[in-house]
Amino acid sequence: MYAKVIFIDNKEGQVIKEIGLTSPLIGVYQIDDNKMLVLEETYIRTVNSYGEIVQDMTTDLIDDFNIQDDVLYVFADNNKYTYKL
Repeated sequence: MYAKVIFIDNKEGQVIKEIGLTSPLIGVYQIDDNKMLVLEETYIRTVNSYGEIVQDMTTDLIDDFNIQDDVLYVFADNNKYTYKL
Protein backbone atom coordinates (compact mmCIF):
# COMPACT_ATOMS: atom_id res chain seq x y z
CA MET A 1 0.00 0.00 0.00
CA TYR A 2 1.22 3.51 -0.74
CA ALA A 3 0.27 7.08 0.15
CA LYS A 4 -2.47 8.37 -2.10
CA VAL A 5 -2.23 12.11 -1.39
CA ILE A 6 0.46 14.78 -0.96
CA PHE A 7 -0.50 17.98 0.85
CA ILE A 8 0.87 21.35 -0.25
CA ASP A 9 0.87 23.86 2.59
CA ASN A 10 1.84 27.49 3.02
CA LYS A 11 4.36 28.96 5.47
CA GLU A 12 1.69 29.05 8.17
CA GLY A 13 1.12 25.30 7.80
CA GLN A 14 -2.34 25.63 6.25
CA VAL A 15 -3.10 23.07 3.55
CA ILE A 16 -3.71 24.88 0.26
CA LYS A 17 -3.91 21.87 -2.07
CA GLU A 18 -4.14 18.08 -2.04
CA ILE A 19 -2.40 16.25 -4.87
CA GLY A 20 -3.78 12.79 -5.59
CA LEU A 21 -1.17 10.20 -6.50
CA THR A 22 -1.75 7.75 -9.33
CA SER A 23 1.07 5.30 -8.47
CA PRO A 24 3.55 4.77 -5.63
CA LEU A 25 5.63 7.84 -4.81
CA ILE A 26 9.36 7.66 -5.55
CA GLY A 27 10.08 11.10 -4.13
CA VAL A 28 9.80 14.86 -4.33
CA TYR A 29 12.45 17.40 -5.34
CA GLN A 30 12.35 21.13 -4.67
CA ILE A 31 13.27 22.69 -8.03
CA ASP A 32 13.20 26.30 -6.78
CA ASP A 33 11.11 28.51 -4.46
CA ASN A 34 8.09 28.18 -6.74
CA LYS A 35 8.22 24.66 -8.18
CA MET A 36 8.42 21.09 -6.90
CA LEU A 37 8.91 17.84 -8.80
CA VAL A 38 6.66 14.94 -7.80
CA LEU A 39 8.08 11.64 -9.08
CA GLU A 40 5.87 8.57 -9.03
CA GLU A 41 6.55 5.12 -10.46
CA THR A 42 4.66 5.92 -13.68
CA TYR A 43 3.95 9.65 -13.55
CA ILE A 44 6.11 12.79 -13.34
CA ARG A 45 4.74 16.23 -12.60
CA THR A 46 5.88 19.70 -11.66
CA VAL A 47 3.61 21.67 -9.34
CA ASN A 48 3.82 25.34 -8.49
CA SER A 49 3.58 26.85 -5.01
CA TYR A 50 -0.24 26.78 -5.29
CA GLY A 51 -0.28 23.05 -6.02
CA GLU A 52 -1.22 23.53 -9.67
CA ILE A 53 0.30 21.17 -12.22
CA VAL A 54 2.44 23.21 -14.62
CA GLN A 55 4.02 20.26 -16.46
CA ASP A 56 3.52 16.50 -16.45
CA MET A 57 4.42 13.27 -18.22
CA THR A 58 3.36 9.65 -17.97
CA THR A 59 5.99 6.91 -18.26
CA ASP A 60 6.42 3.19 -18.16
CA LEU A 61 7.39 1.77 -14.75
CA ILE A 62 10.51 3.71 -13.73
CA ASP A 63 13.61 1.60 -13.05
CA ASP A 64 16.13 4.39 -12.45
CA PHE A 65 16.53 8.15 -12.76
CA ASN A 66 18.99 10.98 -12.25
CA ILE A 67 19.00 14.77 -12.36
CA GLN A 68 21.71 16.65 -14.21
CA ASP A 69 21.82 20.28 -15.39
CA ASP A 70 18.12 20.92 -14.63
CA VAL A 71 17.01 17.84 -16.58
CA LEU A 72 15.49 14.68 -15.11
CA TYR A 73 16.59 11.54 -16.97
CA VAL A 74 14.27 8.59 -16.44
CA PHE A 75 14.96 4.99 -17.42
CA ALA A 76 11.93 2.72 -17.68
CA ASP A 77 11.81 -0.73 -19.26
CA ASN A 78 13.52 -0.16 -22.62
CA ASN A 79 12.67 3.55 -22.78
CA LYS A 80 14.53 6.69 -21.79
CA TYR A 81 12.64 9.90 -20.98
CA THR A 82 13.94 13.42 -20.49
CA TYR A 83 12.01 15.96 -18.45
CA LYS A 84 13.11 19.60 -18.23
CA LEU A 85 12.92 20.92 -14.67
